Amino acid sequence: MNELVSVLYTKIRDNYLYEYGNASFNLRAVNIERKEYVYMEPEKKISDYFDNNPRGISIHILVEAA
Repeated sequence: MNELVSVLYTKIRDNYLYEYGNASFNLRAVNIERKEYVYMEPEKKISDYFDNNPRGISIHILVEAA
């Protein structure tokens, strides 16, 4: 995905959290196999958090209350 993290943030807020009003949350990239838990910066692309040559390692995106 070459969208910006900020675009994903907006989609999550508008489609899932709209009923809560001004909900505050962060997005984190979680790589379970490497035990990495990284804040996803709004100005970066979602693809920046994924391996260009995946070998079965997956990254999950966590929505975390701020």
